[in-house]
Amino acid sequence: MTLIDKYIYTVTKHLPETSVTEVEKELRSNILDMLPEDYTDNDIEKVLYQLGNPVDLAGKYREGKRYLIGPSLYGNYCFVLKLVYIIVASCVPIAAFVIAATDSSLKSPGEVLLHVLIQTIVIAIEAAFQVFAWVTVIFVILERSGAAHKIKWPYTGKDWTVSDLLEPQQPRTNQISKADSVILIFFTVVFTGIICFFPELFAWYSKSNGLWVIEPLFNVDILANYIPFILLTSAIGISSAVLMLVFGKWNVTLAAVKTVHNFCIAALAGSMLFNSRIFSNAFKITFMKTVDLSQDVFAKIWRWSIWGIMIFILTFCIWDTVSSFRNIHKN
Repeated sequence: MTLIDKYIYTVTKHLPETSVTEVEKELRSNILDMLPEDYTDNDIEKVLYQLGNPVDLAGKYREGKRYLIGPSLYGNYCFVLKLVYIIVASCVPIAAFVIAATDSSLKSPGEVLLHVLIQTIVIAIEAAFQVFAWVTVIFVILERSGAAHKIKWPYTGKDWTVSDLLEPQQPRTNQISKADSVILIFFTVVFTGIICFFPELFAWYSKSNGLWVIEPLFNVDILANYIPFILLTSAIGISSAVLMLVFGKWNVTLAAVKTVHNFCIAALAGSMLFNSRIFSNAFKITFMKTVDLSQDVFAKIWRWSIWGIMIFILTFCIWDTVSSFRNIHKN
């Protein structure tokens, strides 16, 4: 692939699809006109440097100038805005749970869930406006302060070179869906928030004489010893999801982070599942009485359930790790 092809692709990548074909033809024609008859790679590089930063050039081709945030910062602006939206969206359910948990007027799990749903919608709408406003203000300040002229290449803060030009992309199977990253961040934050701050929600719910009886699954005092490790594992998981968004495709660094994350999940799960003190005896007794099982039968079912869950987690972690490295080499 020639430098001309790479340069044109890097420019058109920042343009709407409707204008890509026309700009590609025009730009290729301009470059060839600027080159001597028997041109070399050095001649091509000189012409490309004369044309300037591909991102800046793409901004000139866009219909309608973005005067609020210029083309050199606009790509960074969109990336940061999307990333912050994802992080905030992941935290919104946790905030809703906190509000619901501190509301003494809520008596039943149904009322709590309804309140959480309403608060999630309200907080999400408020947060969306706040995120847009503050991120926009920050980038407007950067634009007006002249920082835009210092960021010549997206996300690097350095002047562009021909070695930074992008290879025209063909459909690849090692591309990472943004939805996968968003889902991973969302469920990691929600699960971590619940198990660390509201572990009593993992419980056996039943009604007796018209009142809700709740038997928590975990012994909170024992579970508290695992919270630092849960938070660390979650932080690694969120980091891997953010890297998935940044890289957009599988590479060795991302696969290595995923491997560390899976190892932490397996180690933490094994330590918790096989610690019998972490599970509440009241939960076990309630469960045993509800399904009418003898103590011996229940003990056997419980033991095999623990092993089944552990085998499933190990299998998933191994499969996910192997898949991460295999995806690097897919075309």
